Amino acid sequence: MTPRDLRDLRTGRAHSQRQLATVLGVAGNTVARWERGERPIPRWVDQVLAIWQELAVCQNELERAQITNARLQRRLQRVRA
Repeated sequence: MTPRDLRDLRTGRAHSQRQLATVLGVAGNTVARWERGERPIPRWVDQVLAIWQELAVCQNELERAQITNARLQRRLQRVRA
């Protein structure tokens, strides 16, 4: 993972450096140093962020399913009425 990849991933999720640091369990300025290329990004960060992205996808799918379910329930109520 490059510093730019990390920044793009973080900003794509609308998180601050401090928020990402909290997710990763590192000091707030660590993410900034990684993004500036001052420190190498550890391999484990890639793995954690891959899981984080997968969880976000699953959460989005679940939210979409809940919205669809709610719409179907409203339609069913209209049909029964």
